[in-house]
Order: sequence, then structure tokens, then C-alpha cells
Amino acid sequence: APGSFDLAGTERGTPSDWFYKDEVTSLLVMEATGDETSDVTYVRFMDQAQAGFAPDGDFHKLFTTMEGLAQIYTTAGADQLAVNALPATDMVPMGFTAPTSGSYTLQAIETSEFTEVYLEDLVTGDMTNLLIDSYTFDYTAGEAAERFIIHFGAVGIGENLMNSVSIWSTDN
Repeated sequence: APGSFDLAGTERGTPSDWFYKDEVTSLLVMEATGDETSDVTYVRFMDQAQAGFAPDGDFHKLFTTMEGLAQIYTTAGADQLAVNALPATDMVPMGFTAPTSGSYTLQAIETSEFTEVYLEDLVTGDMTNLLIDSYTFDYTAGEAAERFIIHFGAVGIGENLMNSVSIWSTDN
């Protein structure tokens, strides 16, 4: 039977010890925009995460055929992911696709505490510091989607460069 449920004013508040989640760390949020639409993908480094697809932290990319919508995702093996939780690494492959040709822009809209994040375009060879700039490029519908690599660290500087250098002093 129908009934009623009444709350007094004092019962409608939020308690002072309300639970809030901790701030998410080691998170990169990439956004692709074009033709007045946008899409995002998330990359998060977590010590307890595993490489490859894991259902407890990764989410598959669900694609749409909406006209002009730029779509981005990262990959873990053959899986295309909207959310990619993985152990810290120095590079993550990123795919891009759109149903129409045009000019599109990629930018990092959340960089957490990362100190170096670069985007490499494998088609043009361009390298962009995402902490400073966004990246605009031309796309032709039907191009290969696995076009980008996100680098977390210095790019183009060999780690073993110092092994080939010798310094010595002669006569003061």
C-alpha cells in the first residue's frame, strides 16, 4: 500500500566526517578535439597494476560512429583501452581514429605530478612536450590508428651516453 516517508530538517544534512576519496596520483588524461567534439583516454600508473588488460583497473574503448568525433585510446597488447592502469613505464602506445578527415588536436588536460610527458607522432616524426603545448595534426580518414606514443621521460637522450665519455687532466 502507498505510504509516506518524512525527513526532518536535521536529518537532511551531510555528516561532518563525510568520506572523501584520496586524490588520484600518477594520472594522465589525454583529450582529442576536432569538429567541436572531444574524447578522452586515461593512463594511470599504479604499483599493484599489471601490464596488459586487467578487468580490475582497465576499461575497453567503446567506439562510436558519430560524425567528426575524434577518438583516442591506449593499447595493451591487442586491447584498445579507454582507461589503462599499469605499472610505471616510460612509454604507452596511443591510437587515434575519426570517421572524417580533418584537423585534430591532442592535449594533456590532467598531468598529475608527472614532470615529463611527450607525445610522439609516428607519421610525421613530431615530438611535443605535453606539459607545455598541445599537438594539432591533419588526419585522413582510414589512416592507421596506432599513430602515437606517449613518453614519460626525456626523449632522444640515450641512457648510456655517459659510458662513452672519458675526462682526464694533464699538467694542472
